[in-house]
Amino acid sequence: KIYSISEDGNLVIHDRVAAKLFTKVKLPGATEDHQRSYPLSMDSVGNCLYVGDSAGRLNLIDTTADSSFQFVQSYKTGHAGRLTGVQCSMGSIITSSTDGTVKI
Repeated sequence: KIYSISEDGNLVIHDRVAAKLFTKVKLPGATEDHQRSYPLSMDSVGNCLYVGDSAGRLNLIDTTADSSFQFVQSYKTGHAGRLTGVQCSMGSIITSSTDGTVKI
């Protein structure tokens, strides 16, 4: 599978073997204060895909739900800027932001 994210707020999954679109997931596009946000970074581990966005949130996508991809929840990371990097491993998630900080 090939994952693609864009400013329109969509996560698009392509099936490389079948050479066609597998599915599309619309990520939440507004924060609590109604500011528009869009995905900027992503990483996956196991059955989870983590997507960082321009509002500094970390969005969790379940990759096992009926062979589809389902949005699970959006988490505040404590970053004051955009989430520019996400790195996952078993037991930890590392995020970086335009606020100049890295959080583990």
